[in-house]
Amino acid sequence: MFMRNARAFTLIELLVVVAIIALLVSIMVPALTHARELADKTRCATNLHGLALANCLYVGDHDGFFVPGASDMDWVSPGLFRWHGYRPTLNDPFDPTKGPLSPYFLDGKMKQCPNFQDFVQEGSSAFESGGGGYGYNNDYVGSRSRWGGDITSGARDTEIPRPTKTIMFADSAMARADAGDYLIEYSFLQPPYWVWDQQVKKEWGLATPTTHFRHRGEANIAWCDGHVDAQEMSFSNSETAAYDANPEEWNIGWFGPQDNSLFGEP
Repeated sequence: MFMRNARAFTLIELLVVVAIIALLVSIMVPALTHARELADKTRCATNLHGLALANCLYVGDHDGFFVPGASDMDWVSPGLFRWHGYRPTLNDPFDPTKGPLSPYFLDGKMKQCPNFQDFVQEGSSAFESGGGGYGYNNDYVGSRSRWGGDITSGARDTEIPRPTKTIMFADSAMARADAGDYLIEYSFLQPPYWVWDQQVKKEWGLATPTTHFRHRGEANIAWCDGHVDAQEMSFSNSETAAYDANPEEWNIGWFGPQDNSLFGEP
């Protein structure tokens, strides 16, 4: 009986196989990365939809009022009560299970944006941390001050002029350059122009942007009617931004027209 000799790979053939595998990996890795980022963006949109739904349920249970963004904003002891949680002192972290929206989540906690920690420096903190990487439209939805009411109360649903075109929640962050370039968590969305006085808003100039376009140049937006979509950044502000930062370098800015109309300005 004859035994056939097994033919071994030559060095050239082995190198060709290795080169082909390397080429396939180089093709697949970006595709897999993109797929993961798309999945994270979808999870983020689902989180925001849940937030918007929770706030709409809150409206139904509280005589038509949206959840207040800062119910203790009396300038005496502010900073303990927020839409996303409560803390006993300013040095404590927020407890999300004690926030006004916690009864509307199965585990009492809102979900965090899966992409948010990719941008925030480990160990960094912020005065408004605890919102999961999401910001609330406090100037027009989380406060009645724009509608002639109490600053510690949310707006009435009937006071929002265009629910389908008024932002409720969105991806958010704030850039800092005063102690090194990094991002911090910020739980409010700042409209383009300061709104302390409607008549002189443009004399105040552009505010510090906090909408974070972290999903491949897009930000997920939850609107006051509950629907969620993604938007690309239109403009930013680096001249008068807080913390000596350039928000545009971090994809932080605003989308849409250069006014406050998408935040609720009549």
